[in-house]
Amino acid sequence: MEELCDRIYIINKGKVILHETPENIIKKAANHHYLDLVVEKLSNEAEIKIKKALGLKNAQMHTNSSEQEIGMQITSSSDLSSYAIELLANENIKVIRMETKKPKLEDAILALAEEKSA
Repeated sequence: MEELCDRIYIINKGKVILHETPENIIKKAANHHYLDLVVEKLSNEAEIKIKKALGLKNAQMHTNSSEQEIGMQITSSSDLSSYAIELLANENIKVIRMETKKPKLEDAILALAEEKSA
């Protein structure tokens, strides 16, 4: 989308809530961090403890078909990767894969639209 657009308008209930270049939208959303984690299967206790420690109410979690791993997709206003590693290590939870992502334009638009309309 970045290659196709010079400016982006976001309209909510007939009112323009955002009018920016794609680059500025991404910069404004830079405070949104995305962390994908795949860890060994967690007990319900461990899952609740991790969510609470990371301040997560609605992290997206999914289990693979073999039910030996659980994936977490976490969006936060701060980078939780170092804290997540320390927390998981302290709980002796095996990390299978961990990836941090920068916001894509689509993610940035959604995040900023949610902020503006709230």
